[in-house]
Amino acid sequence: MTEGEVGGGGAGGVEGVHFWGPSAQYCNGIAEWGRYTASERSVTSLGFCTGRGGVEGLTLYGPAGSTCAGIPVWGTYEGAVALEKGIGSCVGRGNILSGQLLFGPKGMNCAGIQEWGTYQ
Repeated sequence: MTEGEVGGGGAGGVEGVHFWGPSAQYCNGIAEWGRYTASERSVTSLGFCTGRGGVEGLTLYGPAGSTCAGIPVWGTYEGAVALEKGIGSCVGRGNILSGQLLFGPKGMNCAGIQEWGTYQ
């Protein structure tokens, strides 16, 4: 499976935050943000980190060992979540991520929040 980081990160309440997702998909499902194409590489496992600022407390996924959301002071994606079930998507909620398409390991809680459902 090939993943890519969106060049330049999100916009609005998540401006500067780098999201990861399947290559050629629109970043968070928003065409104006461009596609996940920068730093494209093969990923065999994801790590996770906890967001801050506009995404405070949310679980974010990205290549294990890479910088969390592209922001060095947030640390790195730790641990390893195997991708044998693949990557799924879910729709974010709340003030900042409402309606945005998020990617993570299939079957895990969307952004780490049970009420948001799972990555399908």
